[in-house]
Amino acid sequence: MAFLRVWAVLIVLLGCLAAVLYAAMWVAERRRLGRLWDEAGRPEPREAHVDEPLARHARRLSWGLFLGVFLAPMAALAVLLYVVNVPRGG
Repeated sequence: MAFLRVWAVLIVLLGCLAAVLYAAMWVAERRRLGRLWDEAGRPEPREAHVDEPLARHARRLSWGLFLGVFLAPMAALAVLLYVVNVPRGG
């Protein structure tokens, strides 16, 4: 039972980390796209230039964060627990 509590706490903490990273990366990408629009001096509205690439970036970002923040640490912990707890023949 304690093991399940550890996993639950880990999932909650990783979820908070993923949310903070997602927001920070989204803001950084929005600023980068806005700077590109300013430098190019385009006639189209700024929002049209920023929103479409930002939507594509958000989809890639969400998958990358899922893999990097949730899947990788969980897999590493599962492998660690398996290696530590496997009975050795002998």
